[in-house]
Amino acid sequence: MNEFELLDWKRRIFDLYAELRAAEPRGGWERWKAVRAELFRDHPQSPSPGYTGLAAP
Repeated sequence: MNEFELLDWKRRIFDLYAELRAAEPRGGWERWKAVRAELFRDHPQSPSPGYTGLAAP
């Protein structure tokens, strides 16, 4: 595990939460989905590399 990559993951999540608290609800939700998908797809500390979205039920 790379500690710097993990710290970057945490920092980006904390920054995202701060941004969302200041946003209007719908826009914040859309931003959350976009950033979450990007992090899961591309970040080295992703628990799900290559994430393409949630499967439809």
